[in-house]
Amino acid sequence: MHVVKFRPSAYPYAPVLQVREQALFGDQLASVELKGEMHLGFSTDRYCTGYQIANELRPCQFNALTTGKQCEYCRHQEITCAACGGELCINPGFREHCAKQELSVYLASFGDHVKAGVTRKGREMERWTEQGADCAAVIMEVTDGQLARQYEKRVQQVFGFRNSLRTSTKLKLLTSSNAALPSLLKALDDLYAFHDEMLVHSPKVIELEKFYPRIYEKPRAAERIDGKVLGSKGNILLFENSNSLLHAVDMSSILGRTLLPQETAQNALTLTQFMPIKTSEPAQAIL
Repeated sequence: MHVVKFRPSAYPYAPVLQVREQALFGDQLASVELKGEMHLGFSTDRYCTGYQIANELRPCQFNALTTGKQCEYCRHQEITCAACGGELCINPGFREHCAKQELSVYLASFGDHVKAGVTRKGREMERWTEQGADCAAVIMEVTDGQLARQYEKRVQQVFGFRNSLRTSTKLKLLTSSNAALPSLLKALDDLYAFHDEMLVHSPKVIELEKFYPRIYEKPRAAERIDGKVLGSKGNILLFENSNSLLHAVDMSSILGRTLLPQETAQNALTLTQFMPIKTSEPAQAIL
């Protein structure tokens, strides 16, 4: 079973691994919830996860061995609007729809780090929790994706807000959530001192701690899941082992690896236990 995607989830819902399984009539995509007691290992070798077009996850035609989640060919096949900087449209076939999209520009804090981002209006909570943000607030509501990216880039450059954070950085910040709210409030004070007419009036700050497992100590790094799954904070999966010690797995490093369940009657995973992946949703740009 080839791991192709990890979907974080806000509490009380379980995070999900999406896997590709070789079946009698061709490859089959399925997903498995990560919850309860689990004992899963992952291969050392990584193979390309393929690429996404609209909502279809297509397999790599070369089954390429790779050091990351994608080979060079599949990386160039996947056009994501998330990579747009606002200057020049990188997805011309989607531009007409993009110009009509309603989007939110936001600030989100991860410990004392603040980043600026863009997401579809109405998807803010989902976006913040899948990133593992501690606090967040919408600062602008914009129609036209290209324009939203321009505003995002401008506040990043003027105020020094981050464009992204590596999972390794988020791991180090897991026990620094107390710094998140003061950091976000200061960032908003600095931003609103400029009285830009595009800024929303009285931004609402959302604290997100309740959507994640309680982190009571610095977790130990792990490369497999071996205990009671507590949930996820962004791409970080948290579990307690048999000694009640907290562990964290960087699930972004698992993509492309082969799932190796413990071979026991209690823990073995089969495709019949998986939930089929829904593919009937309308096409959207990846934001």
